[in-house]
Amino acid sequence: MTFVRDGEPFNLVVGDEPGGGLVAVGWLDASESFNQGPVPPAFVERLRRICREQTVNRSRGWHRCNLCPRDISPGLPRPTTVASPEGEFTVGGAEIRISGPSGKGYAAPDMVIHYVEQHSYQPPSDFVAGVVGDASG
Repeated sequence: MTFVRDGEPFNLVVGDEPGGGLVAVGWLDASESFNQGPVPPAFVERLRRICREQTVNRSRGWHRCNLCPRDISPGLPRPTTVASPEGEFTVGGAEIRISGPSGKGYAAPDMVIHYVEQHSYQPPSDFVAGVVGDASG
């Protein structure tokens, strides 16, 4: 997956979703540091649902998390999955869009929920507030 520092303009537009004016969040890479810390449980629950049900720019393939240790078991590599009350789902092949209370629009990979849950990633507070305050879906 492509690395883009949090807060930088999001210019990775693929498919039908325009990228103009969006800000990048959660485009992490193992070679770069990122904010870590606690996030509200309501944020995690809501983000999980958004990453499962409200994705855009779905690709034909997927990226594995490069923050996780490499799976060296025989056979084909397996995608990164996330557990949810509705069942496990695959991440690493789509994006989400969030509007923060500041008015900024954010673009994040659907892998962001995995980063939050498994790697203690702490997104910017405006993104967190946008996810928690988003009552759609």
